[in-house]
Amino acid sequence: MRPPLYLDVADATVSSVLVRDVEDWQRPIYDVSRVLHGVKENYPIINKCPFALVILARKLKIYFESHPIQVVTNQPLKRVITNPQLSWRLTTWAIKLIEFDISYVLRISIKAQALTDFIIECTSQPP
Repeated sequence: MRPPLYLDVADATVSSVLVRDVEDWQRPIYDVSRVLHGVKENYPIINKCPFALVILARKLKIYFESHPIQVVTNQPLKRVITNPQLSWRLTTWAIKLIEFDISYVLRISIKAQALTDFIIECTSQPP
């Protein structure tokens, strides 16, 4: 069983939550949220998802190397990463991610997605 990794993006925030299934519940293992500043705020939404995945892959490199990961998002991430006509930035990220056993699934249900949505909502609001 691949542990699901939920990704969510907003205008100025990216968030990801790695969860594991325990009985009928999904328990968060690790979550990362980053507020984007400067040029990164101007990334298109389709570029922010791979960016969020690369951030988590850097932090959990050993985990990603030893476990297959299932990325769940509402963005067509697999098509973006495997597209040969990528921008330089996306090509660099795709090369970093290709070493891991990652499968991409479009989000259908929102069990743990609620947590990433909550993090996005809380971090994207001005104080």
